Amino acid sequence: MVPDSRPMSYSRGEISTFVMPHMQNVLGDLFGGHLMTLVDQAAAVAAIRHAGGPAVTKSIDRLDFHRPIPVGALVTCYSTVDFVGNSSMDITVQVYSEQVSSGDRIHTHTARVVFVAIDKDRRPCRVPRLLPETAEERERFEEARRRREARGVKAAAHLGAVQALVGAGLAPTRYVGTSMGAVIATGLAAGLSPGEVAERLYAVRQRDVFALDRTALIKGVWARALLRPEPFRRTLAALLPVARFSDLRVPLTITATDLDTGALLTFGAGGEEVPLLDALSATCALPLFFPPFPLNRRRTADGGLRSVVPLEAAARFPAELVAAVDVGAGFDSPSEPPGRRTPALLRLHGDAQWALMASNTALARALWEATPGRAPLLWIRPRVRRGETFATEQLRWYVAEGERAANIALAARNP
Repeated sequence: MVPDSRPMSYSRGEISTFVMPHMQNVLGDLFGGHLMTLVDQAAAVAAIRHAGGPAVTKSIDRLDFHRPIPVGALVTCYSTVDFVGNSSMDITVQVYSEQVSSGDRIHTHTARVVFVAIDKDRRPCRVPRLLPETAEERERFEEARRRREARGVKAAAHLGAVQALVGAGLAPTRYVGTSMGAVIATGLAAGLSPGEVAERLYAVRQRDVFALDRTALIKGVWARALLRPEPFRRTLAALLPVARFSDLRVPLTITATDLDTGALLTFGAGGEEVPLLDALSATCALPLFFPPFPLNRRRTADGGLRSVVPLEAAARFPAELVAAVDVGAGFDSPSEPPGRRTPALLRLHGDAQWALMASNTALARALWEATPGRAPLLWIRPRVRRGETFATEQLRWYVAEGERAANIALAARNP
């Protein structure tokens, strides 16, 4: 009988094998495909041991190659279950290479894998709770929990897009951002690399951002919003590498919407002078979820309500090329999966907002391309799905997707 919980020290795995000649690549080192097989097998040992039954691979979050492994070396994969959900298990695999004759041993690879326990009908089934007992285990558990809770918002695709642009010799000289894209742009404009911005987002926990306003359950349709804005504002403050627009290394313009007039508001470079944190609080105040943010006697809200991709603001600045990263609503996006249990009212609100924003973006793009004298537009469209306004996919997936989409756009620009 499977117990209700298991100690972390129990949920481990280890496999070893010599690297034989048939396993080498053209450079004489262990072929990456063979390495992935070993990693998957080692992770399976830990997963099956913890679940007390069969488990299958759900995803490989990442596989970092630190050093090559030569033919003849003994390769050992150590796997540990670091965090569990209802049926899923987050597993870290550390890979070492050893020259048996000399005893020289080096760390060569790190992988993070997710397994899911299944029953006899191959359906996901519940796994035992994971109990960290030592300080080192508790630290691993907390790090894994933060990775899982820090599911990336769609705006994280901007980071991958900027990586691709910089790699192509097109480092941005100005940022114009709205909503979470403005938060990303703030970090980049402050001089952080895309990787450094990602790591800051990676440490954010869901409860640091999405704190339910329990009075909303009582007030019903009379509530101001579903979430309390204070935790989100504190999180924004902690994320910011600088305190003022004037501290940024690259000019940044943040857009928001005036809910009373419908006007597009701009803050920072070329716009109103307001505290940086206030500008970000305004542009991220998405109605229904967050209440309007009071700024200069106005009710301000998410800039995407007026301009999902802020081309209207970008048109105010001279440029040789404008790269627009579109992670908002679009008619090319699939509908929300039928299995997702979104409350009916929230889903209806989201679908209606989706249609309006998709139309907004299509018209804004068409207007830009039809207006004489506008700079060439590099349109970067990562894959996005409905129902993912906040946090459903892993941050690293969105970063990689943004880079993929940017590379496609760059290739089309320079065939």
